[in-house]
Order: sequence, then C-alpha cells, then structure tokens
Amino acid sequence: MAINFARNSGIVEKRRAPRAPLGIDASMRERGRTAFDVKVLTFSAFGCQVTGFLPTTSDGQAWLKLPGLESLAVT
Repeated sequence: MAINFARNSGIVEKRRAPRAPLGIDASMRERGRTAFDVKVLTFSAFGCQVTGFLPTTSDGQAWLKLPGLESLAVT
C-alpha cells in the first residue's frame, strides 16, 4: 500500500514532515482521568490530527493509545 502526500488545496504547509491520512480509532487520556475514544485523522513522525471529545487543556500532557501499540505521551 502506497501513501500519497499530495494535496490539491493550494495551501503551503510548514511542517517538519508531511502527514499521512490515517482515519483509525484510538483512545486518549490525561493523567488520572479515564480514557475516551478519538479518531486519528492524520499522522506523521512529528504530530497528528485528532478528532473527538477532547477534554484537555491546550498546554496539558495526555497519552494517545493507538491499536496494537503502547501509549505515547503527547501535548
């Protein structure tokens, strides 16, 4: 399976790495809180785009759990 990073939006993004479309279900939680379901829309080595109910603060740390992998600390 090949991943195509081409976009037709005409917008130039200034990212360290292009994000690949993903669209998988995952879970996310803050320290001491219960995990909640999210969907990871795009993913790269340096970041991702997540949608869903995100009761986190903008400067807080959370843990993202992708299927089959251990949790990863994210900000």
